[in-house]
Amino acid sequence: MLYASGAGYPNHFHTFDFTKRRFVQHNVTYFKHNPMMESIKHFGPNTWFKTLNSYKTGTQRSSQGTGFSHTFSNFDTKETYETPARFEPGNSMMIDLEHHLAYASIGSEDEQEEKAAMIFLDKRTEKPVVYRKRDEPYAYSALYGKDDTAYFASTDGWMIRINEAGEQTERYYPFLQNTNFDSTDPIRMIDATQGIQVVQQFSHDNQNRDRHILVKWSFDQSFSVQEIKPKFWKADKWYKYLYIHPKTKKSYFIEFDPEHSDKGKLLITNQKYELLHEIPVEGPMGIDFVIE
Repeated sequence: MLYASGAGYPNHFHTFDFTKRRFVQHNVTYFKHNPMMESIKHFGPNTWFKTLNSYKTGTQRSSQGTGFSHTFSNFDTKETYETPARFEPGNSMMIDLEHHLAYASIGSEDEQEEKAAMIFLDKRTEKPVVYRKRDEPYAYSALYGKDDTAYFASTDGWMIRINEAGEQTERYYPFLQNTNFDSTDPIRMIDATQGIQVVQQFSHDNQNRDRHILVKWSFDQSFSVQEIKPKFWKADKWYKYLYIHPKTKKSYFIEFDPEHSDKGKLLITNQKYELLHEIPVEGPMGIDFVIE
């Protein structure tokens, strides 16, 4: 099953059933106000989505009186939580843990406002527990979670594991320096503890354009990340990782030149990321889903 949210902040989302080969629309009917759904790329056993506004006020204005709030909502159980106004969630996923919702908040360069942080929002009180590295990066990204543990990455090359008891472990990976994990597609899980993701790496000297790399995350006791270099991958191209087929294990990528983005290619690979098919496409940046 694949999940997809649409443009324009709708009050519904879609699922695609690979067995029946059809889309089904799911309407959100339990909000008092228009939910204005923003994304559905969240990690947990149930279907979670994030809205642009607070479910309490029906606007972006927080019920706390100042600042902006979003809403995380569990479509299956109808649990709904308002995010704290001081810790606005970024574009990475929210992680459903046993007693908390874990996410990465955006930061501000204003000294009077909060810096980027890793947030554990208490499900019972809606109070945030705030975590940061000693050396603060530009941004954090939430990656994965299970039971009482969440995993994050930072733009300065660190992978971070935090559990609900507050135990924090950090590991440094130099090749992840100056990397934005939220500007491309979320992680595509290949099994219960490993996932693949396209991430964007900024130019160190601002003379060359940004590049995309493919990485493999491992979320187990010895958590780690490594760069993958398939033969089809070109350093001067950008990529979108559409999805992994749950049965055939084929992967579907879009390849394009960011300076000539009117044309590109659909790439279909096997489980080892060996190229099977290469198909020319128009408007590659607008392609989010294909069915073979």
